[in-house]
Amino acid sequence: MLFDPVLAPIVLAFIFVFAVVYGLLSSSKVLEFKRPVNAAIAVVFAGFSASYEPFVVMIQDIMPVASIFLIIIFFIVFVKKNLFKEKKEGEKQEKSDMLPLGVSMALLLIVLGSMGDVLVPYLPAGIEPSNVLWLAGILIILILFWIGYKKGFSQT
Repeated sequence: MLFDPVLAPIVLAFIFVFAVVYGLLSSSKVLEFKRPVNAAIAVVFAGFSASYEPFVVMIQDIMPVASIFLIIIFFIVFVKKNLFKEKKEGEKQEKSDMLPLGVSMALLLIVLGSMGDVLVPYLPAGIEPSNVLWLAGILIILILFWIGYKKGFSQT
């Protein structure tokens, strides 16, 4: 057999923790290690996490919701990096390409549309879920129009 179903939760917990730790170490410049060091730190965290059975069970239970929240968090980091680039001294300000941001916004809209039912139980009480989902969808579409508007002017 190519893949053992008994090992699937352990492997998925390892991959999930590795991706989160490596992504956080790479995107936040707190420690400013090189990529191999970030990968080694992520492997250690993921290995210890995957070897602890209660953690693996918990990850298996919360994986769908946690992945949605992490997609949103990494999306915010991606937008911040692309829109608000820091200008170093002596460097000329260059125009940023809006295409990756537009593609990621479209993917976020698709994720919101397909996973909206999963997010509804986690909204605070008293908030109408359909209003929140409509507002988020309209906001994403407005940002897509803004990206198209900016992209049109940057080519001339």
